[in-house]
Amino acid sequence: MMFAMIDDDGPRASMIRVLKDQIAAAERQVAGARDDGLKTVARNLLMQLSYGLGSTLGQLTAEERLTLVLDGCVGPGDGSDATQAAADRLCYEEAAARLSTAVGLAPGGKWPEAEDALAAALAGLGGASAAPPDRASPATVAALFDDFAPSFDDTMAEVAYEAPMLAAATVDARVTWDRRGRAYETCCDVGCGTGLGAAAVAASVAGPFVGLDASRRMAERARARRRFDEANGAPVYGEVLVGDVLEERTVAAAADRGPYDLVLAVDVACYFGALEPLLDVFEFLAKPGGDVVFSVERAGDDAEDWALAETGRYKHDVRYVIRAAAAAGLECLERRGLSGTGRTEDGEPVRVTVLCLTKPDPANAPPTPPDGDHPVVEAEAPPPVPPAAAPPRARTAAPGLRASTPPAGPRTAATSPRQLKLQRPGSSTARARPAARPATTPEARRPLPGLPRATPSFPSVR
Repeated sequence: MMFAMIDDDGPRASMIRVLKDQIAAAERQVAGARDDGLKTVARNLLMQLSYGLGSTLGQLTAEERLTLVLDGCVGPGDGSDATQAAADRLCYEEAAARLSTAVGLAPGGKWPEAEDALAAALAGLGGASAAPPDRASPATVAALFDDFAPSFDDTMAEVAYEAPMLAAATVDARVTWDRRGRAYETCCDVGCGTGLGAAAVAASVAGPFVGLDASRRMAERARARRRFDEANGAPVYGEVLVGDVLEERTVAAAADRGPYDLVLAVDVACYFGALEPLLDVFEFLAKPGGDVVFSVERAGDDAEDWALAETGRYKHDVRYVIRAAAAAGLECLERRGLSGTGRTEDGEPVRVTVLCLTKPDPANAPPTPPDGDHPVVEAEAPPPVPPAAAPPRARTAAPGLRASTPPAGPRTAATSPRQLKLQRPGSSTARARPAARPATTPEARRPLPGLPRATPSFPSVR
């Protein structure tokens, strides 16, 4: 193992710095390798180095943890005023992140020694009263799905992968009932994988998709995905980008091809704990009036906002997701959300919720009165005038309050802010909302097709 070449009797700080430098070099090799053999060698090296650093950090004494953080070897850099509790948290956090990378890169995601070390680091993290890493390592996720790409579709069929169908039912309901059958023109499929999500919603999107995925091999398979007919259909994607969804360069490239009527993200949030950065990206990519449809693995009713599960994926409390979406400027359309079984894990159902968010369009917002003083209308009737020439009568105002005056001209049906919001630019009248709407769509009521239940596992980054 590469890390065994380092003298354990040497200064801890020097050893950890060397390991970090070697890991950074290995990550660059993994990202840049085009030859399969070289990529495999680079991944194995990254796996060993990550285990070496993680296990070293996990075995430090409390005094060593504090010394390393004070020296800036562990943590954000300037740890000159760090406390023992903060030092414990920073060291266990990095140990858990590195060991999670090692396990994720191991063949089949199984490495007993690394898993034991990871469990110890997480236990130490809990003892330090700190949160686990707020996302899975991007390099780990990319390498994991590069390996998984050739068998991904077959494995998903075996685990009854129905999350894309839940997303499709949500999108179809939005198009059918809220958009009056008007399909989305553009869609950015974040974490597109091999294109299963885009293929499921393709009937509701008129134009080609723009895909985005961290794995180059998954992206290659997405480019080959066809609409409706895999042999003769048109390509689902006009373009598929490769990169981390939180990387500025990747987001800028996706935004250059937008903005989008629909942002789709199926089984992406499960690799993130804190969703605020991800939701900010969704909001940035969506056009005003556009929608965001994405899935989360549901945490228990008494859970915190989010939690790292034993699988290495994250589960979320839906109430937290709605709050985070609102903070990002996205409104949750709760009537369009769907919950169900996204797939099976070791034969057990995995509960997911698909949320539908919308980015408000200022152009369709209710009109606001201009700033400035408005005279108070006295509660005194005007002099009588002939009915045909009577001016609009002002509403009576209570003392100290302002009264509004009805607009001149013919009154249209769309006079409430809720209805005015539906008026399209250039139209003389607004289309009122229907009096009633079915509580659920046929797609949402109809049971999702069942696939054979089996034991293969969804990608895990424990």
